[in-house]
Amino acid sequence: FGSTGPNGDIDFYPNGGQTQPNCDMEPQNDTS
Repeated sequence: FGSTGPNGDIDFYPNGGQTQPNCDMEPQNDTS
């Protein structure tokens, strides 16, 4: 989730749909 795109999308993460400008922030957090 999220890692599939070059840039983080809103409501794309299971962590609560936080707004992430870049997936490089913590890619491992997506699989969590």
